[in-house]
Amino acid sequence: MIAKPKRPVGSGSLYLRGSIWWCKFHDHGRAIRVSTEETNRGDAQKFLTKKLAEVASDEYRDTRKLRYETLVRLYYRDYEVKKRKSLRFDKKGNPYLDKVNRLEKFFRMRLVNSIKKHTLVEYILDQRKQGLSDASINRSLAALKHMFKLAQADEMLVKIPKFEMLAENPPRQGCLRREDYAKLAAVLPKELQLPTAIAWYTGARLGEVLGLQWTAPPEDEPNAHGWIDRKAGVIHLLRTKSGQPRDLPLLAPLRPMVAERALLAERFKCPYVCFRVNRDKRTYEHMQSFRKAFTHACEKAGLGKRLFHDLRRSAIKCMIDSGVSQTQAMRISGHRTVSTFRRYSDIFNESEMAAAAKKLEAFHAEPLPVGTDLGTIDDEDLPIQ
Repeated sequence: MIAKPKRPVGSGSLYLRGSIWWCKFHDHGRAIRVSTEETNRGDAQKFLTKKLAEVASDEYRDTRKLRYETLVRLYYRDYEVKKRKSLRFDKKGNPYLDKVNRLEKFFRMRLVNSIKKHTLVEYILDQRKQGLSDASINRSLAALKHMFKLAQADEMLVKIPKFEMLAENPPRQGCLRREDYAKLAAVLPKELQLPTAIAWYTGARLGEVLGLQWTAPPEDEPNAHGWIDRKAGVIHLLRTKSGQPRDLPLLAPLRPMVAERALLAERFKCPYVCFRVNRDKRTYEHMQSFRKAFTHACEKAGLGKRLFHDLRRSAIKCMIDSGVSQTQAMRISGHRTVSTFRRYSDIFNESEMAAAAKKLEAFHAEPLPVGTDLGTIDDEDLPIQ
């Protein structure tokens, strides 16, 4: 009987499980068995050779038990270290982001090495079926890509899958007219009236409004973005998107609403401006989000599907239309570049379109000078039948 030649030490081995080739090799004396996901032995050998090269160069990382949840922890840790202002916390103090929550439902408990390019395509199709826009899908994909990069920087991964972003529509131009806001204010729940009014009159962002308190908060409080100084008539924003604190005027229409809400907050000893009273009528809850309630109110008012951020665009347009200078408006809105500011201020609504059409009709109503060539077509220019 002819003895089977021994394989060289460190060359690994291939074996079949059903129709799929698996490989075995050693990393620092530890046996590793992984699927090559190949049915052809030649392709499986290429996979094994690649893994042996990674072991030889000390680049191999065992990702067989690495799951999606580990990447999420790395992502939130990075947000907390860098003090990202968009990071919010739930009632239990756990961090959350909408773009990550959308990933959670699809990638929960998945092994990281099972997330390939085709998995990302399946995620895109799944999100579109749920009615998500390509822009929202891109935000989640960008978050997932950053998770992989953080794991790679932590030497948990060697390579990451290829991410291809979707083409997005132009920036949204949603804007509410004064009569639209009046309809909305009439149907809003009591607890949403003040937050909505602050955004409508000052252009404050949702996160800035939700984080307002009645007195100056401690600097280390994560959910505190500013406070309302009722004596000075100023809203002080301490934590903003640009990183620069700014002040907003507490306009006359806001003052009675602020006073009424402050009395209720004092009764419940609530430090937050945005809160709702629980059903027991004894306790309160700090509002972290009210997207569904706001969307329902917009639909009830006959405004269709609207975003809370449309109030910010409306406020900036009202500033410009009322004669506030661009410099002053930018200081209130917090925009640092003119190009971004104009995306908010240069909104052309239906009434302005009608006014422009009337001016053009009046201009063109005057008869043209005699002998003006109107560009008529001669018979000789027509095509031969």
